Amino acid sequence: MNKRTISAILAAVVVVCCLLPTTAFAWDDTGMTAIFTYTKEDQGSSSEGEDYVPTYEVALPAPTDLNHSSELLITLSYNAMNENQRLTVSVNPTTFNQDGYFHLTSESGDILKAELQRFGKAEAAGERIDPIDGPFDVAVFDNSGLNPIRYGSVWVDLVNDNLISPGEYTGYMHFTIELTTE
Repeated sequence: MNKRTISAILAAVVVVCCLLPTTAFAWDDTGMTAIFTYTKEDQGSSSEGEDYVPTYEVALPAPTDLNHSSELLITLSYNAMNENQRLTVSVNPTTFNQDGYFHLTSESGDILKAELQRFGKAEAAGERIDPIDGPFDVAVFDNSGLNPIRYGSVWVDLVNDNLISPGEYTGYMHFTIELTTE
């Protein structure tokens, strides 16, 4: 073969490779973490033509793999609160099923039940979140930084994991976020 033929073949191979879709694979213990944020907009402070600046952004890591950690850390990714403002993140009671547990469900319909507890650096031990009476607050922030001044983590304690079938279980925790002025 001459150089011109080899060059034409290589050019054709490069063009074909560029046109084929690329696929990425993950093997065994690899995973991915996504961050969900919620931005509370200040009602009425933005006028046309002005750039809006949020008061805060709450960062909730998801999904949380209960095989590796039972803790869900709640932090801020942005904090521009005033000195007299407090931000409270609470577990919404709709997180709990009628039987009082947080449910994770498999594709086959099996149910993994769990209790929720709130923790923080200042608390010596976790406090169970009662599905009816609470307390539902799981993180409290002021203008001092991105970490909560009270609580800051939710622990998921599996109740019936030895009684369920093998498989992947998924559950959804709902939060309420409230900014108050003192």
